[in-house]
Amino acid sequence: MLRVLISVHLWLRWAVLFFGLLGATRLLVARGRPEIVERARRFDGTLFVAVLDLNWLVGAILLVLTRDFGPLGPRIGHGILMTVAVASAHVFRVRARREPERDFPLMLSFLVPLLVVAVGHLFLPR
Repeated sequence: MLRVLISVHLWLRWAVLFFGLLGATRLLVARGRPEIVERARRFDGTLFVAVLDLNWLVGAILLVLTRDFGPLGPRIGHGILMTVAVASAHVFRVRARREPERDFPLMLSFLVPLLVVAVGHLFLPR
């Protein structure tokens, strides 16, 4: 079961990257085209946050099952940063909903979590 969870976690990581980059790219290309911005706001943003949440949940289950709670071990640092990524995605999505006329908060809802995820992968043991 542990191997399956690890495999799911790894595949979800690629899905997070894909949907985050897809949404950010759509926003960059969509300047002045509100129908594309709205698609990025509703579909890409929702899918990105949902996959990020699911990946975080699978990672948390893996952390509990492997009992790797050493004193601030590398997986704990990774888990903390992934929690920050999930929180930032949710915070910026709420800001983007409150300011629908501006694209910047929506762009931040993709880029900030992706940046935190990239930094969080530096904490993984090689």
